[in-house]
Amino acid sequence: MDGRQVLYVDGKLLGPVPRLAICRNLFGELQDFLIMHCDNRWNVLGVGGAATLRESMQRSEHWYEGISQRWVRTHTTKRIAERWLRTQCAGEACSMCRKIPAEVDGMFSKGIVNICFLCIRQMHQSIVDSEINR
Repeated sequence: MDGRQVLYVDGKLLGPVPRLAICRNLFGELQDFLIMHCDNRWNVLGVGGAATLRESMQRSEHWYEGISQRWVRTHTTKRIAERWLRTQCAGEACSMCRKIPAEVDGMFSKGIVNICFLCIRQMHQSIVDSEINR
């Protein structure tokens, strides 16, 4: 692999990597595909992306000529992937709605309590509404 991509991580150019993974983004509005640049142990070093699987594969082929002959499908279902992700992020879930950080636009954490911005906005609106109705 010759790694002709230009990907910066923390302001530093990430050169060729030994492993790539293409994964569907499970959460958010985009539902795009993530191109994960990994080390030998599959630790993610940097992430790129594309709108479609085909575009992800084409970009990867451009960066690493010949990679398209080496792709391996995992046949992991969305349900299995979501369950795995929820298990990995269990300690980071919102204490109120149980959403994990990938599902929300931000999270406030203090000690063992995590509250997502959506729940904070809903609580604020409830307080405002209760003050108005007094």
